[in-house]
Amino acid sequence: MTALDNPKREGVPLTEELIRRKAEHNEGMLSTLEEIALHQLDIDKIETLNNCRHLKIVYLQSNLIREIEGLHRLKRLEYLNLALNNITRIQNLERCESLKKLDLTVNFIDLDEIHTVGSLKDNSELEELYLTGNPCHQYWENGCRHYVIATLPQLQSLDGKAISKSERLLALQRLPELEKELKELAKQARQRKQLLQRRRAAKAQERAEKLARGEELDPNETDEYCPEVRVADAREAREQREQQEEARQKGRRGGPGDNMFQDQIMGERRLLKEDGTPVQMNTAKWPFAIEDDGATIIVDVALPKFLDSAQASVPRRPAKRCDHDHSCQHLPIAVMSAALVCSAQGQQLVPMRTERWALRATGFPSWGIPYVILSPPCVPLRFASQIDADVQPTYVRVTAKKNHLQVILPAEVLAHASTAKRSATTGHLLLSCPKVLPIIASKAPEKVKKSDKANLAPADPLLLPQPGSHLAGPVSIHHIVPRPRENSTSTPKGGEPALGNDWDEEEEVPPLL
Repeated sequence: MTALDNPKREGVPLTEELIRRKAEHNEGMLSTLEEIALHQLDIDKIETLNNCRHLKIVYLQSNLIREIEGLHRLKRLEYLNLALNNITRIQNLERCESLKKLDLTVNFIDLDEIHTVGSLKDNSELEELYLTGNPCHQYWENGCRHYVIATLPQLQSLDGKAISKSERLLALQRLPELEKELKELAKQARQRKQLLQRRRAAKAQERAEKLARGEELDPNETDEYCPEVRVADAREAREQREQQEEARQKGRRGGPGDNMFQDQIMGERRLLKEDGTPVQMNTAKWPFAIEDDGATIIVDVALPKFLDSAQASVPRRPAKRCDHDHSCQHLPIAVMSAALVCSAQGQQLVPMRTERWALRATGFPSWGIPYVILSPPCVPLRFASQIDADVQPTYVRVTAKKNHLQVILPAEVLAHASTAKRSATTGHLLLSCPKVLPIIASKAPEKVKKSDKANLAPADPLLLPQPGSHLAGPVSIHHIVPRPRENSTSTPKGGEPALGNDWDEEEEVPPLL
């Protein structure tokens, strides 16, 4: 809805749909969104942002916002940019405990509302503040900066200029004097606003009289800069953009202004050829992969996560009926949604949620393939109804948000035995399709490796054996070196008794003297 559809609004409403479009970098998720850029959109009111509790940086410059509101739940907000808006006072930021930087450049904060800067005293983390371009700077150049510095002792920088200790002491000394001076300047500011309203009313009456007399208005005439003028300029710019878009639509083939092809109705996308062959397509360019392990074909589709990011209360819908003639038995049984909805003649509807579904009917048709009919529960669900997975014997079709992915499978599969799973973290859709003729490959027998010792055995008997080749099993090291035995009476190999240590075993003994 635009501002032209609602004349009471000055600009464009800030809706959840608009925030999701601007949160594409976070896959449209609002619960984990930390930064959002909403500038130059003609937004006239801050709303819906309280649902984004993790926001740290918000860009709202170049809009038509008149009041600071709808931010009291953003406890982690660190930077808020509201430059080039229609703000007249500072308020409703006390609960933004983590606010470090606030930009209010080129707004309409005058001297009668400059005292509202005191509402930022509780924001102990606030370090930077920008007030350049506001009427308070224009009509109080000598005292505005010192007044803000003395009012907010936690500030480290004002209008991009660091605050020194001497400047802060001087500002605190001048504060009583500045407060008295501000009372007189505030009265002048209120009078100045009243005069501006009278001048604008007189000029509007003068224009109306010229138009009544049939006179042309001066195109070079300009109005004084005020919030009303900014709103009128923005509305005029939007009207021009919508007229240009309407002209482009009329010039499009088959549009309202196309006399040649006006009677032609835009046909639906053809999913099958005339001979029934499926047409391969990927209109949304989703990444996907097909794997075949011989027994099952697995199709992995990387669907965007934001398809099921919003919560909604889905009313109970009637159970889906099978188009084929068969008898059904109604059983009051609750089952999990791992079963299929219908598998008649290879047609299948796979439920995409893991909540409990009610089993409405079951049976065994003439072709011998069992079927079940399920109805979804009436509980708050995610928007999984936007996804439709259709597994056929020769192809797979996934439909989400008017986008289609249709892929021909490398082999015929059993549609009634196929299953679908979707990751809650990544959003990937996994379709497991058993093959009609699975290829079961038996494993080859493992070869027995020859021992390394056999390879180390010498082939030539003349060659020396490898060290340690004669060893088999554990080796004891206790008797590697024999120990000498004292007073040994053992008989040597020759059969002669030993003479002892005092006797020499040589045969020739020299004569005694």
